[in-house]
Amino acid sequence: MKHYDQIPVPALFLVTSQSPGRWAETSDDPTIKSQIAAMGALLERQANSIQDALPNARVVRLSRAHHYVFLSNEADVLDEMRKFTSGLR
Repeated sequence: MKHYDQIPVPALFLVTSQSPGRWAETSDDPTIKSQIAAMGALLERQANSIQDALPNARVVRLSRAHHYVFLSNEADVLDEMRKFTSGLR
């Protein structure tokens, strides 16, 4: 298997903990709460893995966004894209 992580290209990663929905976030069920916490931990490990493998990448964490992060967090996405592109040469 080829690994392409040595190619020095600019990269922007928007990582989100993805909202499981109001029904889950307001649930008192300990199993649901545990699953939400486990998913958050998994996504944090993934973000850290990206940053470790690609130290020049810009990794931005957006909490509780939806799957379509560009819709649920439009202002954040546009702001981060502007910051990222302004730093390109």
